[in-house]
Amino acid sequence: GFCSGGDVEDIIGQLFGKSADELLRFTRMTCDLIGAMRRCRRPIIAALARSRPMDIDRAGDALGCAERSRIHTFLATSDLHLTRKLHISREDCLAAAVDGVKRARQYTDNVQFSAEDATRSDMDFLCRVVEAVIAAGASAWSRMPNSSPPIRAARSPVRRCPASRFPTASRSASPI
Repeated sequence: GFCSGGDVEDIIGQLFGKSADELLRFTRMTCDLIGAMRRCRRPIIAALARSRPMDIDRAGDALGCAERSRIHTFLATSDLHLTRKLHISREDCLAAAVDGVKRARQYTDNVQFSAEDATRSDMDFLCRVVEAVIAAGASAWSRMPNSSPPIRAARSPVRRCPASRFPTASRSASPI
């Protein structure tokens, strides 16, 4: 593979059967990636993983060759997603978020957490989750992604959930 130097056949051979458009997109993405890596002295390679053990383990394995790595784990926190999509309680969500961060920390010290559908989440619960993942070792948290329709900035969780709510944030974690 890429980490061992692998030959072109090993790397590109997996693209056999793709459409011309897909190959062109892959080629452009590869060029952009190599260009970005040349501009960055010590890149951090990140893998995105749901807060599920198998996903986090796969992300950790994929990052095994990276000099500097990050696992960005995420979990929905809105009641809508918890009840209709994930079929879990708030307490189960909180536990899964914390467990996900702890598991990711087994692979890297650089763990980012995002609360999916944050703008529709109960603010007190969202703050509890962010506090808990910071305490569990998250070194960064996302500026709360939103899967709901566009909203005004005034309703943004970042504005409604001040950093002062997170006493450990200034020392150990930072928003991205």
